[in-house]
Amino acid sequence: MKARFLALIAVSGLTAPAFAAPQHELTGSTAAAFSFAKGSLWNFGGDVGYDYTLSDEIQVGAEVGFGKAKGGEFGWSFAPGFTYNIGAIPEAIFVGAHFQIEKVAVAGADTAFGFDVHAGKRFEIASGISWKPYVKYTMYFKPSPSTWVFDIVPVSLSVHW
Repeated sequence: MKARFLALIAVSGLTAPAFAAPQHELTGSTAAAFSFAKGSLWNFGGDVGYDYTLSDEIQVGAEVGFGKAKGGEFGWSFAPGFTYNIGAIPEAIFVGAHFQIEKVAVAGADTAFGFDVHAGKRFEIASGISWKPYVKYTMYFKPSPSTWVFDIVPVSLSVHW
């Protein structure tokens, strides 16, 4: 019975759908000198992220960030989110959003919660490697709704497979 079923599938041409897009993307970036903020915690920071491809256009994943705060303290962030790609991922224009959680390593510091939107363009520089400059706007709604950050991120690379 199983052999007939497999033969029927082989004859009918049914196969599992194949993604044209890479399934995984690992990124790293910094906004060292191009961060504009009102009430921001960070002077210097960077992040590492992972995205999983759900379809040729949609990726879901998260970023883990690190930074040096205005007073010299270090902090971290975690940002789960999604990305929508227009075009093939290695060369795509992309837009996306993340939910932000940030904490400065200082006793008594509040955890900050926010939301970011970002957009950019990937440029394939080698097989499986893209330069990924983007802009990002983050608005924090806790501890203060008046805190925002606008980042221009020219130093960003992604590896996709």
